Amino acid sequence: MAEQGQDKDQRTEDATPQRLRKAREEGQIGFSSEFVSAVMLAICTGFFWFGGTWFVGTICESISRRLTSFELVLLDPRQIVRVVIDETFQVGVAVLMLIIPVGVVAAVTGLLQTSFNLSTKPLELKVDKMSVVQGFKKIFSIRSVVRGALAIAKSTVIICIAVFVGWGRIGDIASSGLSTSAEMLGYLGSLLIHTSLAIAATITVISLADLGFQKWKHLQDMKMSRQDLKDEQKQTEGDPMVRARLKQLQAEMSRKRMLSDVPKASVVITNPTHFAVALQYDRMSMDAPIVVAKGADHLAKKIIKIAKENGVAVVERKPVARFLYKNVDIGKAIPFELYQAVAEILNFVQRMRSAA
Repeated sequence: MAEQGQDKDQRTEDATPQRLRKAREEGQIGFSSEFVSAVMLAICTGFFWFGGTWFVGTICESISRRLTSFELVLLDPRQIVRVVIDETFQVGVAVLMLIIPVGVVAAVTGLLQTSFNLSTKPLELKVDKMSVVQGFKKIFSIRSVVRGALAIAKSTVIICIAVFVGWGRIGDIASSGLSTSAEMLGYLGSLLIHTSLAIAATITVISLADLGFQKWKHLQDMKMSRQDLKDEQKQTEGDPMVRARLKQLQAEMSRKRMLSDVPKASVVITNPTHFAVALQYDRMSMDAPIVVAKGADHLAKKIIKIAKENGVAVVERKPVARFLYKNVDIGKAIPFELYQAVAEILNFVQRMRSAA
């Protein structure tokens, strides 16, 4: 990865999948806490929209019961534990019905943003996190500016919506003072829920914009320079000189194995010196002759030399040698169209050996 102090003008290349994967492992992900907060607000508002009457009624009933029915407790103090358990259970169920959905949705929203990636590395203590210079850079970074602007926008939206909704119902609010306490509280609760719905919807739209910005900013921060790409390629594939040397060693080993099979060949077909192809054929175990070695120029001369040293017949057939060298790989059988030509060569070699 590029150093943090590297000139951003040099980082013009999109991040590679390997760099993005490493960033995820280190907890560097485009994450919007504003979006999580907006979703939590929307869930809370929805809960009170559908179950607010039950929730408030449960809490009020518990308070009313304790304020009006305490004689039994005074007469028998042993009932205190029982009363505490009953009230805690009743109120606890109501509170859990609110907390659990909010907590689950907040967790799922966060995990979806991170693609269910959990990392403890951001929590590790690092010296650069305590740097005053880095702290000032974060304070005056574009991400901090955007977050500040979003905070101002959210505050403005909340104030504007509250004023707009309240101003539109100023008459009803004023006349609610003539109602009973229960009716007034019910009306104010309904007004609060409607206001919260409008605020939640608006803030969710704002938070979606922040989510898009955080994803975009993360990709911008992950951009790489050409040198970064070269360094990553070296780390992934190894040094080019080392890879070239490995390829050379592999080619030499393959060539040695190939040359060691030349003495097993039935015939070597040549061009006469530009190409040489060694064929092996056993009528009992093979359906067709197989190419066990082939080479051009210097390697062709070496194949011919080894063949002669080991008593393998060398036959000059230019078209056949050229075709086999260019079209048949080592270890493969010859194609059907060459059966007749190769059969004649093998018969010729057999007659020569018989005559000798």
